[in-house]
Amino acid sequence: MVKNGTDVTIFISAATSFDGFDKCTDSEEKKEDKLSADYLNLAIIKDWQDLLKAHEADYHQYFNRVSFQLGESTGTLILFYLQIKDC
Repeated sequence: MVKNGTDVTIFISAATSFDGFDKCTDSEEKKEDKLSADYLNLAIIKDWQDLLKAHEADYHQYFNRVSFQLGESTGTLILFYLQIKDC
């Protein structure tokens, strides 16, 4: 319970034992509970600003890779559509 607080940071950690389609997760040594606990222990010692920066860097690595511009709108596409519609 938090009383008279101004900020709260909630940590959630998850892991899976999946290690590839060709591996048996029951007999392999990859333990998801230990992995999850290790991730959590690494996170809780960091400041939230540092966690946010690391998260953004990781996110941008995958989702800010491509950009494109369509140029300025001239209304040509709308006019073209209206001409086809009237045919």
